[in-house]
Amino acid sequence: MIVRSADGTLIFCESFRTAKARGALLVVHGIGEHSGRYEELVEHALRLRLNVHLFDLRGHGRSQGVRGHFKSLADHHADMDAWISHLVDSGELNAGLPCFLLGHSLGGLIALTFLARYLQKPSYPEITGLLLSSPLLGLRWNPLRLLEAQVARHLPSFLLSLQVPTGISAKQLTHDRLEQKRYEEDPLVHGWITPAAFLAIEDGLTSVNRLLPQLRSPILLLLGGQDEVVDNNESLQLRKKVADPRLVEVKVFHRFFHEPLHESKKERAHLEIKKWILKCLQAPKKGSSKSFAKEAIGKETSH
Repeated sequence: MIVRSADGTLIFCESFRTAKARGALLVVHGIGEHSGRYEELVEHALRLRLNVHLFDLRGHGRSQGVRGHFKSLADHHADMDAWISHLVDSGELNAGLPCFLLGHSLGGLIALTFLARYLQKPSYPEITGLLLSSPLLGLRWNPLRLLEAQVARHLPSFLLSLQVPTGISAKQLTHDRLEQKRYEEDPLVHGWITPAAFLAIEDGLTSVNRLLPQLRSPILLLLGGQDEVVDNNESLQLRKKVADPRLVEVKVFHRFFHEPLHESKKERAHLEIKKWILKCLQAPKKGSSKSFAKEAIGKETSH
């Protein structure tokens, strides 16, 4: 299905439904990939009787736009508004069912920064829980990236949509060779970013600390201990910055790279998601955040 964003950009979205659904899962993918890579997550969620709704970021997958290009995270927020508004208007999302939001990598940053906007929409269902898979809350810098950042800041505006390689390879994402091959051969995967998108990510990162104290929903962090793409140290600081640190549960998989849901032992990540969602669903509806927080105190585990 296609929805039209505020600026006219056409955004691809897709929904998977289950009988007698007891909730919904919204999924935001990472840079260079697309929603179609989350088929296994969809299967697991459907078994939990969650309807699943996914979309392709602009400049990605089957959505419109220059590959890897966006001027601001607000572009993605507007696309999410169009997507979620459609789901609410069509009855796919309603206040009577729990709603979970999952963001991977760049999608994690987009999901986090979108929540401030989401909370101002009374027609949207409450976010029961936020799942962040290797969220882009900090970049792993090297001298070349520092040079790229300096260049991007001083480019004339007409060059800000110039495509440059992200430098991310399949071997940095997962140990699973089959998943690496699928990634490399996927025609909807790309390896591009533009200077404008790079600067938009930097701006988004500076806004996170201001937004985190507004969060009141349980949060599950899935981190790869061998991640070479994002800086896990920033994610580990998240617990100190939210309104109630007891709401944050952290799972670190020491032998994982950047994509917990596509790793050789991805079933461990899926199991953690299942346990956490079931815990959220079983919490009393009134004061559920407090009930969840009581269970989550001190929860930081390594695998």
